[in-house]
Amino acid sequence: MRNLALFSAYNKEGIASLARALAQKGMEIVATGKTRTLLQEEGLKVTDISELTQEPERFGGRLKTLHHKVFGGILLRPGEDDKEWPYDFRVGAVVCNFYPFREMAKKCQTLNELIEWIDIGGPSMVRAAAKNFKHVWVFTKPEQFTRFIAAPAHDNNEQNEQEMLRLRERFALQAFEMVREFDEDIQKEFQNRYMGLNDQGKLVYGENPQQESDFLPNLSAGVKFFGNLSFNNIRDAEAALRFVLPFKGPAASVVKHQTLCGAATGLPGASTDTIFDWAWEGDTVSRFGSVIAMNFVPSAAVTEILSKKFIEVLVVPRSPEAEEWALAFRATKDRVRIVFVEKTIFGSDYRLKEQFSGVLGQLGQEADHISTEGTDSDLNKLFQVTGEWAAACSKSNAIVMAGVDEKTRCAYFAGAGQGQPNRVDALKLLAIPRGKDFATRKNIPFESLTCFSDGFIPFPDSLKELHAAGLRKLVQPGGSKADPEIIATAKELGITMTITGTRHFWH
Repeated sequence: MRNLALFSAYNKEGIASLARALAQKGMEIVATGKTRTLLQEEGLKVTDISELTQEPERFGGRLKTLHHKVFGGILLRPGEDDKEWPYDFRVGAVVCNFYPFREMAKKCQTLNELIEWIDIGGPSMVRAAAKNFKHVWVFTKPEQFTRFIAAPAHDNNEQNEQEMLRLRERFALQAFEMVREFDEDIQKEFQNRYMGLNDQGKLVYGENPQQESDFLPNLSAGVKFFGNLSFNNIRDAEAALRFVLPFKGPAASVVKHQTLCGAATGLPGASTDTIFDWAWEGDTVSRFGSVIAMNFVPSAAVTEILSKKFIEVLVVPRSPEAEEWALAFRATKDRVRIVFVEKTIFGSDYRLKEQFSGVLGQLGQEADHISTEGTDSDLNKLFQVTGEWAAACSKSNAIVMAGVDEKTRCAYFAGAGQGQPNRVDALKLLAIPRGKDFATRKNIPFESLTCFSDGFIPFPDSLKELHAAGLRKLVQPGGSKADPEIIATAKELGITMTITGTRHFWH
């Protein structure tokens, strides 16, 4: 069976040297368009791709390599698929890089110009070759050419074969990375143009002025903006949205520096004005310059309150009525940014994978979530979920104070200790004083509040602080080796303790 090396490269640096090396190993060179011309000028024997496919290039060069002979030859597994393959060749190497979409996006003024730089055949061939890396070399970068040419000659010993397999595997990984980056560039540019963002989604700066930053909106969530958001605005809006997203009934949150400082939920039909009030009163100091998320459009009464306060961002469900409200609201308060999110994702268990990039690499995980089953009919269940989720939406270590109001059919956040290196400080220095302040302002018994912990209680000291403050109800995930001691201490102190079995760290 003839062994082909298929060349189709926009960047032609070093391809002639690689073609000679592959030809010396017995491969026949096949190439497209200008790549074929360059290799022939270098004195190499080259077959045009159209001779292989028996089809001409079509649509102004848009269609060259997308053919079953090409992809069959790449995906063929020798010794396994031969009986299904009616031709006398296979593709043993693919040498390909893509159109310079990222560079051209900066120059193309119109979408019609830009789409001509979306490579179709190249990424498809590279993906196919990378998938079949055990049998096919995939070359996407000039430095790979050099590495391959410098590799020891094949002598069919097992050690050398294993080294070559590892090298093919490494090149395949780099190929997949290139395809991913190319697709991300296309998605980012299309979203930026669709959203009306300028300069590749660049923000003015990042968390601090010395840091560059950019933003890629999530169109699948129906995101739309009124006003220019900063890096910190977007992070805070995410944190505020995190709390309200799971609830089917009305919910609101108030966030400052990604820290929950007010939140409330209600059974369906509960007054949204009341929900807003419970959330707004969570922390009268921290709410200055805050970000607020609601799964409802603010009423006239709430709008009047907001119009008199300094608010950075409002996050609300997207609808024609909401957009009309936003236009009217920003007509008198144009510094407030408004973020719209598709209303159908609220209460729908909508989740995205969270991504974190750093020096060590890219880390990913499924976003945390909680079941809201029963929260649309059972106030006690709503309260339990609200407290747990408020702890989950508070930076670890976190202790959250929460309460329930049967008259208004609402559950509310009443203060928290968050982001502390130990849970005792979070409780003693922050949660208890804030809970007492909230209880005084809202004229409710402080002792009626329940504490929710995002992680297990490792020592009895937290229980002793609760007891000393007059609190008798605690919800925590459990899971500590000291659980038996903690349970015995709670019983001794008269503290009713619920163990959920689910941890909710958010660092």
